[in-house]
Amino acid sequence: MDKSSTTHTLAILLMVYLLLVGVGAAVLLVANFPTEPPSTGNSPTSAREAGCAKFLPFEMLITEAQRMIVLALLAGITGSFIHAMQSLSSYVGNGAFTPSWAMWYIVRPWIGGILGMAVFFAIWAGLVAGTGDRVDPRGVVALGLLGGWFSKTRSDKLQEVFET
Repeated sequence: MDKSSTTHTLAILLMVYLLLVGVGAAVLLVANFPTEPPSTGNSPTSAREAGCAKFLPFEMLITEAQRMIVLALLAGITGSFIHAMQSLSSYVGNGAFTPSWAMWYIVRPWIGGILGMAVFFAIWAGLVAGTGDRVDPRGVVALGLLGGWFSKTRSDKLQEVFET
């Protein structure tokens, strides 16, 4: 097998991996999204059970707070999948993909998932003005998606802030 063929095979394997992780996270995100809107006064710190979290084929009993964390994680993974797939398809399409970047594509969705959770915790802790006790799952998902999608930019900016 020549170098070009190996690189092409690796790119295809990475695309399949990203599709499995990204689409899988999106499906689990929809499966775990609450079917009823949160009631007024509903706090993410509530100990009341929110129901079962679905992780095909498993289910587990979780609280509302845990559901929001799961949603933030899955949304971050999904958002980061968008970023990684755009990048990979662009580099493969213009013939500039190199195997040395394979690890970046493997870990990118998971970094986005953790950053999605970090964004959620920052908002939940009140570090963002205008947030209260009530957490809307739609906002958690939106911020998680954006946190994951722009995880590279966000990581670079955080590194810059902490280095100064």
